[in-house]
Amino acid sequence: MPFYLYLGPFVELLAIITGTYFLKQIRNSFLFLYVFVIMAFLTESTQFIMYFFGITRNHWLGQIYFPLEFLFLALFYSKVLVGIVKKKWMMVIIVVFMAYCILNPIFLQKFTQYSHVRSFSSILLIVFSILYYYRIMTEANIKKLVDEPMIWINTAILINFSGVLFYNILFTLLLEYSNDIAKQAAIFNAFLNVTFYFLIAVGFWKAGKQKKTVSS
Repeated sequence: MPFYLYLGPFVELLAIITGTYFLKQIRNSFLFLYVFVIMAFLTESTQFIMYFFGITRNHWLGQIYFPLEFLFLALFYSKVLVGIVKKKWMMVIIVVFMAYCILNPIFLQKFTQYSHVRSFSSILLIVFSILYYYRIMTEANIKKLVDEPMIWINTAILINFSGVLFYNILFTLLLEYSNDIAKQAAIFNAFLNVTFYFLIAVGFWKAGKQKKTVSS
């Protein structure tokens, strides 16, 4: 297995450790995000175990992971975007998307195929992240952006899912054109994943430090 694939679980574990250390400080605002990172680490670990036993056809994991990924991140944004998007509309988006995820492997794709639902979830998460930037620009109440935990986390989500959307759209075409180019795209996706969880870890750390400073 290429070395860069080992970086993902390592950085995910770093984010879990950081989140666990500051769990008391971050649980009110970032609990759904924290649970999401744990789920991502467990899914990645499952892939490694399957690969160790020679099981390489693991696309069915995406049929389970991608809906849960969106669910936890959307619930996270339902708290972040209060005042911008009504909670009932967020719940409608979540329910409709989850229903689509259930129907997709039944009527549209085989359960063993790579799920295309992540392209749609990526678009929604990009929109959520842009709405958050719209909020901070209109409210203009953050004195120092670099010290704001949500800036790090929201930036991580915007960068990651913009890259994921690009990757998902082009990967099939790249695979048909050239296996070498497809491998380069996979490397790009792996390092994008590392950046994503590293920025989340920084966000957890910033949030924990911020709460400790306020409480003291």
